[in-house]
Amino acid sequence: MEYKCEIVATSEVLNLWDSVSGYADKIEKYSYGRFRSSDVLHQMISDGAIVWKVLEDENIVGFLVGKIIEYPERTYLSVDTLSGVRADKWEAIALEEVERVAKVMECDGIEADVRTGREDFETRMSELGFEKEYLIMTKQIKYEEDSVESPKLEVANG
Repeated sequence: MEYKCEIVATSEVLNLWDSVSGYADKIEKYSYGRFRSSDVLHQMISDGAIVWKVLEDENIVGFLVGKIIEYPERTYLSVDTLSGVRADKWEAIALEEVERVAKVMECDGIEADVRTGREDFETRMSELGFEKEYLIMTKQIKYEEDSVESPKLEVANG
């Protein structure tokens, strides 16, 4: 089996959706309530989104979505979404293509969000030269059903 990763032209992203929407459903399942499949579609068609498809022979087996993030001192290509089947077989090929695009875009590096429970993926990414830089901890805020009206934030000067 031959795997390849190809960038998808902006004009073709909607045509790709039928082939990858099932993989987007997997993201919904593992995002801790952050994303629905429709959010992934919105991410794919947003300005600045970079979308890749992964092919096994000629069948689409995965996709990635990224964007350029400009920090005050550095620029990174951030891969926010990676989903598909048999990713362990093609992720190295896909990340080589991501790196190629990052170089063309003159980025300082590549970053990727990896959910907990994916130590296998973390290990494979380490083997590809990625290093763990941050660990994000979360705490869900609990609200009482009969609580007083939630506080409203006002925007100063605007």
